[in-house]
Amino acid sequence: MIQFEKLRKNYEEEFLKLYQIADILDINISVDFKKKLNNNEFVKLDLLLEEIYLKIQSEWTQKNYSFLNKFSKTPRQEQINNIQTINGLNIPYSYERCFLPEKFEHNLMEKLDFFESRVLLYSSGMSAILAVVLFLNTILKNKDNIVCYFFGGYFETIKLFANFSSIHYVNSLEENIEIMDVIYIEPIKYDLSMEVVNIKHVVDTLKRRKSKKPLFVIFDTTLHGNSFKIRTFLEYITNIDQIIVINLRSLLKLDQEGLEFAHAGLLELFTSVKVKPILERFYEILKTNRWVCSLSPTPATVSLLDFKGFSKDLDYCMRILENNMLFYNQIKKYSGKGLIEKIIFPSGSTNEIFPVEAPFVFVTIKNPSIERLQLVVNFLISNSKGIIYNRQSFGFRNTSIDYFITSDIDPKYIIKIAIGRVKGLSYYNLIDSIEVLSDVKEYSSLL
Repeated sequence: MIQFEKLRKNYEEEFLKLYQIADILDINISVDFKKKLNNNEFVKLDLLLEEIYLKIQSEWTQKNYSFLNKFSKTPRQEQINNIQTINGLNIPYSYERCFLPEKFEHNLMEKLDFFESRVLLYSSGMSAILAVVLFLNTILKNKDNIVCYFFGGYFETIKLFANFSSIHYVNSLEENIEIMDVIYIEPIKYDLSMEVVNIKHVVDTLKRRKSKKPLFVIFDTTLHGNSFKIRTFLEYITNIDQIIVINLRSLLKLDQEGLEFAHAGLLELFTSVKVKPILERFYEILKTNRWVCSLSPTPATVSLLDFKGFSKDLDYCMRILENNMLFYNQIKKYSGKGLIEKIIFPSGSTNEIFPVEAPFVFVTIKNPSIERLQLVVNFLISNSKGIIYNRQSFGFRNTSIDYFITSDIDPKYIIKIAIGRVKGLSYYNLIDSIEVLSDVKEYSSLL
């Protein structure tokens, strides 16, 4: 049952938040949503919100490109020191491919007393992961057998690491910690298992380690955005000198208020203050590899991301995670019923470092085929009576549905539902539609 008062409150809050964002970006939005709100015209409100999303995306992008268009890919010498973002941050470059946005990166840096840190920006999240692979290949090039504990599931990362022929993967972290070279962790596996890492076990194992050789601990926190508390993790391992920590993520999903202004990836590098020269060496290697391999962001990307709130709005990220958890809690009782084979969401012990929540829910169906998958997705979208788009990714302000087939020998047919920041009409209708699927026995009933 839809609670109209709560629904009106959700819409009003979203409109007011968009006004704040538009004001920060100096974009004029003058729409009258009050009448539609009072009349419970929720479909029209969804359409109006989508219109505002597109207006903000379009105008902010046009402003930035117009502002920077006067500079070429290889600016004249007298222009270099005058290149700025639209908000006045200096971003000098002499050749765009070798662009080093150091001032912007410095503003993103985590300030710590007990760890030295550096930040590097990349053209995408996958570029940041590739940078890590290239970095490890440089640092560990003389090792024939690199021992790695890999806790992850994202298919592109797995394919990338498959090219790293000298890696020897181990299943047990604890049993191999003394000989370990690399620990790679997605706190929640980005696969159909959505398995959650036991972060306390990781910390305790690191504390018991006696080896004095360098150990690289790498987190891919794309599913968590800035909700992953890297500072808290580092505080737990403060007294362990020979650990180099890398935290990386895509900045497209949860760091741009759901408006997808630009592809970008973040890499944070941390070492103990006792080994600062090592940090500087590693930082220089990463910077060199970045421009040599064309992994840098463009000046336009940095200008698009140079706004108050970029990567700092924890509320946005937490709201996305919370809404998906609330959605899962509403529909999990339908798992295994009707046409639904399984409803999947992470579960695990509460910890102080990251919320055990994901920005989407996986749903699998019984006796699947591509035609049946498409039929179910079309049913969910059309039955929502609101605005739901069939599109990839997650972290949008409104809700999206995607479907895909894995490339396994026994392929999995998966629906991914990514609840957005606003819990509008489509959110509640989607819950009802999942209930309908749990009662239906034949796919023909959806036609």
